Amino acid sequence: MNHLATFFRVEITVLGWFLGRIGSGLGMTSIENLVIMALVGLSIVSQWFFLRIYARIINKAMIVLDSSIAEALKANFENLPETLGVNLAEGIEPPNPVQQIIAQFIQQKLNPEIQVKEIQRSSDGKFS
Repeated sequence: MNHLATFFRVEITVLGWFLGRIGSGLGMTSIENLVIMALVGLSIVSQWFFLRIYARIINKAMIVLDSSIAEALKANFENLPETLGVNLAEGIEPPNPVQQIIAQFIQQKLNPEIQVKEIQRSSDGKFS
Protein backbone atom coordinates (compact mmCIF):
# COMPACT_ATOMS: atom_id res chain seq x y z
CA MET A 1 0.00 0.00 0.00
CA ASN A 2 1.20 3.47 -0.80
CA HIS A 3 2.38 5.50 2.23
CA LEU A 4 0.76 8.68 0.91
CA ALA A 5 -2.65 7.01 0.68
CA THR A 6 -2.26 5.71 4.22
CA PHE A 7 -1.35 9.18 5.45
CA PHE A 8 -4.40 10.72 3.80
CA ARG A 9 -6.68 7.94 5.12
CA VAL A 10 -5.43 8.55 8.68
CA GLU A 11 -5.74 12.30 8.26
CA ILE A 12 -9.30 12.03 6.94
CA THR A 13 -10.20 9.68 9.79
CA VAL A 14 -8.78 12.06 12.42
CA LEU A 15 -10.43 15.06 10.79
CA GLY A 16 -13.74 13.20 10.61
CA TRP A 17 -13.47 12.21 14.25
CA PHE A 18 -12.63 15.81 15.22
CA LEU A 19 -15.51 17.29 13.22
CA GLY A 20 -17.83 14.63 14.60
CA ARG A 21 -16.86 15.58 18.14
CA ILE A 22 -17.33 19.28 17.43
CA GLY A 23 -20.55 18.63 15.52
CA SER A 24 -22.05 16.46 18.24
CA GLY A 25 -20.83 18.65 21.10
CA LEU A 26 -21.55 22.09 19.73
CA GLY A 27 -24.15 21.50 17.06
CA MET A 28 -23.88 22.23 13.36
CA THR A 29 -24.75 25.88 13.71
CA SER A 30 -21.73 26.38 15.98
CA ILE A 31 -19.42 25.10 13.25
CA GLU A 32 -21.02 27.50 10.82
CA ASN A 33 -20.58 30.30 13.35
CA LEU A 34 -16.91 29.41 13.75
CA VAL A 35 -16.42 29.56 9.98
CA ILE A 36 -18.22 32.91 9.80
CA MET A 37 -16.13 34.31 12.67
CA ALA A 38 -12.94 33.13 10.96
CA LEU A 39 -13.98 34.81 7.71
CA VAL A 40 -14.88 38.05 9.52
CA GLY A 41 -11.51 37.98 11.28
CA LEU A 42 -9.75 37.43 7.95
CA SER A 43 -11.71 40.33 6.49
CA ILE A 44 -10.71 42.65 9.35
CA VAL A 45 -7.04 41.70 9.03
CA SER A 46 -7.06 42.23 5.25
CA GLN A 47 -8.82 45.59 5.62
CA TRP A 48 -6.21 46.70 8.17
CA PHE A 49 -3.43 45.59 5.80
CA PHE A 50 -4.90 47.49 2.85
CA LEU A 51 -5.57 50.54 5.04
CA ARG A 52 -1.87 50.73 5.89
CA ILE A 53 -0.99 50.50 2.19
CA TYR A 54 -3.48 53.25 1.30
CA ALA A 55 -2.17 55.46 4.12
CA ARG A 56 1.37 55.19 2.74
CA ILE A 57 0.19 56.00 -0.78
CA ILE A 58 -1.78 59.03 0.45
CA ASN A 59 1.16 60.24 2.54
CA LYS A 60 3.52 60.14 -0.45
CA ALA A 61 0.93 61.82 -2.67
CA MET A 62 0.42 64.63 -0.14
CA ILE A 63 4.15 65.32 -0.02
CA VAL A 64 4.28 65.59 -3.81
CA LEU A 65 1.11 67.69 -3.89
CA ASP A 66 2.42 70.02 -1.18
CA SER A 67 5.63 70.73 -3.09
CA SER A 68 3.68 71.21 -6.34
CA ILE A 69 1.33 73.71 -4.73
CA ALA A 70 4.27 75.60 -3.22
CA GLU A 71 5.95 75.87 -6.62
CA ALA A 72 2.72 77.02 -8.27
CA LEU A 73 2.09 79.70 -5.63
CA LYS A 74 5.67 80.96 -5.89
CA ALA A 75 5.40 81.24 -9.68
CA ASN A 76 2.04 83.04 -9.42
CA PHE A 77 3.28 85.61 -6.91
CA GLU A 78 6.40 86.31 -8.93
CA ASN A 79 4.30 86.95 -12.05
CA LEU A 80 1.49 88.81 -10.28
CA PRO A 81 2.40 92.38 -11.40
CA GLU A 82 2.76 91.25 -15.01
CA THR A 83 -0.51 89.36 -14.83
CA LEU A 84 -2.42 92.33 -13.42
CA GLY A 85 -0.66 94.81 -15.69
CA VAL A 86 0.31 97.00 -12.75
CA ASN A 87 3.72 98.43 -12.16
CA LEU A 88 4.18 98.32 -8.39
CA ALA A 89 7.12 100.72 -8.54
CA GLU A 90 4.83 103.53 -9.71
CA GLY A 91 2.48 102.95 -6.81
CA ILE A 92 -1.21 102.47 -6.62
CA GLU A 93 -3.76 105.07 -7.65
CA PRO A 94 -4.71 107.26 -4.66
CA PRO A 95 -8.27 106.92 -3.34
CA ASN A 96 -10.86 109.43 -4.49
CA PRO A 97 -12.42 111.89 -2.00
CA VAL A 98 -15.55 109.77 -1.44
CA GLN A 99 -13.40 106.79 -0.50
CA GLN A 100 -11.40 108.97 1.88
CA ILE A 101 -14.58 110.22 3.58
CA ILE A 102 -15.86 106.64 3.99
CA ALA A 103 -12.51 105.51 5.40
CA GLN A 104 -12.44 108.42 7.86
CA PHE A 105 -16.02 107.61 8.97
CA ILE A 106 -15.12 103.96 9.57
CA GLN A 107 -12.04 104.94 11.59
CA GLN A 108 -14.12 107.23 13.77
CA LYS A 109 -16.66 104.45 14.41
CA LEU A 110 -13.97 101.93 15.24
CA ASN A 111 -12.00 104.27 17.50
CA PRO A 112 -14.46 106.58 19.24
CA GLU A 113 -13.16 109.36 21.45
CA ILE A 114 -13.28 108.48 25.11
CA GLN A 115 -14.77 111.17 27.30
CA VAL A 116 -13.70 110.99 30.91
CA LYS A 117 -15.91 112.44 33.60
CA GLU A 118 -14.25 112.60 36.98
CA ILE A 119 -16.52 111.92 39.92
CA GLN A 120 -15.54 113.47 43.24
CA ARG A 121 -15.64 111.65 46.53
CA SER A 122 -17.16 113.17 49.60
CA SER A 123 -15.31 113.34 52.90
CA ASP A 124 -16.82 110.05 54.06
CA GLY A 125 -15.47 108.26 50.93
CA LYS A 126 -18.71 107.95 48.99
CA PHE A 127 -19.07 109.04 45.41
CA SER A 128 -21.41 111.96 44.90
